[in-house]
Amino acid sequence: MAYWQLVNLIRGLSILLSLLLGLDNSPLFVSSLWLLLSLVTGLNMVTSGLIGFCSCSYLIAKLGIKPPVSKNCSD
Repeated sequence: MAYWQLVNLIRGLSILLSLLLGLDNSPLFVSSLWLLLSLVTGLNMVTSGLIGFCSCSYLIAKLGIKPPVSKNCSD
């Protein structure tokens, strides 16, 4: 799996998880505060697109996967 695919997988799963746990009509509803995770993920995606900085790279590095030299998510 390429690095950019892993970044997209993490982002997609975090958005889906927050929607499942945060929407009132969801069978897995816990609290609407889970929708803040979607907000943070979206802001991270906008930041990555505008300035090329990807904070998801640090999360992946903490998991033990060596990120590419660039801090851009598209590498």
